[in-house]
Amino acid sequence: MLKRIFILIIMIGFGLNQFHTCSHNIPIKEDQQKLEDVSRIIDADKINPADTTFPGGRGSNQMVIYTSKYDDSTGTNQWGLEATIRNDTVISVAGNNSAIPDNGFVVSGHGNMQKWISQNLFPGIIVRREGNRITAITNTDSYLYHSRHLLRKAKNLQNQNYAFPKKTIDSIDNIYRKLVNLSKISKQDDNLQNAKRYAQESLQKARDIYYYSFPSRNEEIRACWMRIRSKSPQELEQTIKNIKALGFNTICPETIYGGYTIYPNSVKSLKQNPKFKGWDPLQELTSLCDKYDIRLVPWVWVFFIGNKNSPLIEEKANWMGKSRQGEIYSRVEQGYHFFCPARKEVHKFWLKVYEDLLQNYDIDGLQLDYIRYPVSLPFELGYCYCGHCRQDFKKVNGYDPLKITPQKNPEIWREWNNYRRVQINSFVKSTSILKDSLAPQIELSADVFPDTESSKASKFQNWPLWLKENYLDEIFTMSYTPAVERVGIQSKFLKKNLRSDIKGYVGLGPYMGFSADVLLEEIYAVQQAGVDGICLFNYSNLSQAQIEALQKGPFRKDAQRPDAL
Repeated sequence: MLKRIFILIIMIGFGLNQFHTCSHNIPIKEDQQKLEDVSRIIDADKINPADTTFPGGRGSNQMVIYTSKYDDSTGTNQWGLEATIRNDTVISVAGNNSAIPDNGFVVSGHGNMQKWISQNLFPGIIVRREGNRITAITNTDSYLYHSRHLLRKAKNLQNQNYAFPKKTIDSIDNIYRKLVNLSKISKQDDNLQNAKRYAQESLQKARDIYYYSFPSRNEEIRACWMRIRSKSPQELEQTIKNIKALGFNTICPETIYGGYTIYPNSVKSLKQNPKFKGWDPLQELTSLCDKYDIRLVPWVWVFFIGNKNSPLIEEKANWMGKSRQGEIYSRVEQGYHFFCPARKEVHKFWLKVYEDLLQNYDIDGLQLDYIRYPVSLPFELGYCYCGHCRQDFKKVNGYDPLKITPQKNPEIWREWNNYRRVQINSFVKSTSILKDSLAPQIELSADVFPDTESSKASKFQNWPLWLKENYLDEIFTMSYTPAVERVGIQSKFLKKNLRSDIKGYVGLGPYMGFSADVLLEEIYAVQQAGVDGICLFNYSNLSQAQIEALQKGPFRKDAQRPDAL
């Protein structure tokens, strides 16, 4: 038995993540060129920023360098990724608000720069800094350092879960040590090419061992949000087959978005997206999900109706929400257009759409997204100040909301915030009643922000109340961050707020470009919190490295477990 395990481990061998090579070569000795590869040279936007309009002074798509002269930590928010460098070597790549070492610095990125960090920096990479220019270099020692780093984490996971037999762990260590020794011997013999190759192979083995150390729990919900790219029923079936083969058991296809549906023959003023003309993707999905045993939960936008090209902006001009400046688009969420959530005709419109959907399609659930106001902080850019809202609030409270501020009228401002939350609560309740009357067998869910205080204050989304009042059957939080610890905290908070008869899933954001290692660590944090599953945003954005990690790790079939053979 152990011999078979040993052979299996030797045979484990999948491709490394590709490291990006630089188009700018720095001068190095010719005999070192084979050993050292410059991953990238890049210039940071700021060093120790004084302007902290954004948390930590890190703006959109910016890279910032923080040294010990800045503070003890970077002070950044969750929307980014940071690499900590000590003595010119990356020691960790993690979330945000990182501690700044005395003998090093932190490289912090948002958006495109976050992806750069994820793709080019990992523990063991050498990072040299001259002013705001950083050069990331991979060499033999980099691969070996990262191998040791992953094996330490793998052993910790094995001890927490289904620890491999001791002899198996010893065999794994022997394989690793042989590769490391071969690399060191080759380096001593000035065979730098072989030294690098053996070091890369050691990292490959360490990475595979790490992925196989994550538990695979086939009973949990493994969902993904899905944007339909297929141009025909045949293409769509291939996509569903791929989704099933990867290990997902639930899909949430984007069904009503941007002022359109993906299906024909909805209510008169809600048209099918022209790119789906001639076929019905939703009807195809009902058949395909039945064929491949996948839960089908259509994902629908609610009050957000799209950007300036949405047909509903003109079709339903009287229903548009307005900012405090009287604009029908958001400045905080740039270009977003929302229906006014307080208008009863808006509620009736969407309820009629859902009635049609529930009666004509064999679906397993209905998922409400953008079930909120536009982001309304700072209050000067908040919503909604259309004529209906101003008159309705004044009729009950005696104040025109456009004439009050949180500083001058704190008590009435609290009433104004509560008025806006009530509009959202009312719609969720009405949708729940409709669903129970027409299709009690399906599950009603909503996509929500995990930070409830921020969500209630800036978006007027009070999802803990929806759970308490039993409006929902399922809930999906959107924990889009590369910070694994933060995902764990948010997952535990969700678990604490769940009723026993309501399922909770944590949405994770691999679309942000973070590494496969981070994705698996976040899934493990969700599992440890005890919620019912995960949902990935979104399927089409999964990288090949992330897909391979899922297949070897938490989406692995039981028969593929090394210790089960």
